[in-house]
Order: sequence, then structure tokens, then C-alpha cells
Amino acid sequence: RNDEGSHFNYDPDTNKLVCVATDYDDIPASVIQAFALKTKILDLNSNRFRSLACVKRFPNLEELILDGNQIDDTHTRFPKLPKLHTLLLNKNSLQDICKLVEQLRHAYPMLSYLSLIGNEACPFRIFPKNQSSTENDLSSFSQDHLDEDYQRYRDLLIVRIPTLKFLDSREISANERRNAMQSWYIFNSIAETKLSYMSRATDKKESNSYNRYTPLPLVTGPTKPKILIQKRHHTYSGEESQGHRFIKDGDL
Repeated sequence: RNDEGSHFNYDPDTNKLVCVATDYDDIPASVIQAFALKTKILDLNSNRFRSLACVKRFPNLEELILDGNQIDDTHTRFPKLPKLHTLLLNKNSLQDICKLVEQLRHAYPMLSYLSLIGNEACPFRIFPKNQSSTENDLSSFSQDHLDEDYQRYRDLLIVRIPTLKFLDSREISANERRNAMQSWYIFNSIAETKLSYMSRATDKKESNSYNRYTPLPLVTGPTKPKILIQKRHHTYSGEESQGHRFIKDGDL
């Protein structure tokens, strides 16, 4: 671009670099060179960012705003930023919550504020437009629709990213954290028991198939076993028929 970097505004008082709604999908090298090391807050709201390779050049980031971009499961890799504590990913194309959680927990060890509203990975509910005058406000969250799917989603994030203090539109209370840990423990216990049972059943089945009892000897080769029939020769040396001989008491 001829006006490369002209849409990026830096505020030295807050160490905040902003580029909003300009269709950027990368940060120009000149901007990185000028502001990367001193930027603590980076706002890239409503652009076309999919790759975050350029964000890796901002090692001191504490807050990263990526709402309304093209972040997805396939093309996006989250760079390691050891100081990052706030990450906003609302209204993107994230679908696989398990994959996302594993990336975030390893990339951001200090992450305390996370919002994923507007992604398929986040099963949230907000008020319909005809029921709320603040339908465009992401904080207008319907407490009445915190169904089981959303609570399981929260439990997963709370347990896997224990540094979190605020998720989506709501703070994580001590009670919710405790319940999440208990639910996760029960779920894992059931899963481990089921896997153990399936493993034992598989081992038993394999053992039976290889150690099956065979009462007859196995025949190796084309020769079939033969039955031998002979006459038995017996010579009787008695003088009279034994059929008339009885056993007397004295013989016992």
C-alpha cells in the first residue's frame, strides 16, 4: 500500500496501538519496527486477520483485541505472549473449543480475561433483537438461557485455563470454579472407569481367541487319524464253567 501504516494510531499515554475496520490482514513492517516493543494494547478490531504471525513481534502485549476478524481453527496459530492477560476473539470463525483451549493455555500463561462470543465454539445465548434495546451490546447476556452446553463449555475453560477470572460476559465466581472442578472430576472419573472396563474387555477377548481350549490333538498335515481294530486272544485254563462258581462267606 502507498499509505502503509497510515491507519495505525499509537497512543503513548496508554501504549495502545489501534487499527480498526480497515481490512488489514497483516501489520506493515514499518509499524512493527516503530511500535512493536512498546505496545502493550493492540486493537485490530474488524479487519481480516487470519494469521497472527505478525503479532508475535509484540513481546510485551498485555491486551489483544481481535473481534470481527477471520480467526479460525485451520489457519490461525496463537503466538506465545508471556505477558498477555486479556484476549478478545468475539465474532470470528472458531469451531473446535478443545483445540482452542489447548493452544491458549500453552501460549498465554497469564490469561485472565477471555471472550469468545459469536463463535461456533461458544454455545452462548443473547437476547433476540425484539427483546432487548441493546442487541449489539455483547454484555447483554441472557442468564435465563445458560443451558447445559454453555455451562459445560465454561467448566472446560475454567478447569483447563485456571488463570481465567472473566469469561465472555461474566466473572468467574469462586462457587462456579468449585462446581466446575467437581463436575470435571466426576466426568473424568466416569470416563476413566469406562476406558478401563473397555480395555479389560478387549484384553479378555483377545486372550480367549488365542488360548482357546482344544480337547483333541491338532492334526498337522493331510494324514487323518486311523482307528486300529484287532482280535484279543485269551486262554482259559479252568476246568469248569465259572458261571456256576459262587463266592462264599469264607472267601470274603
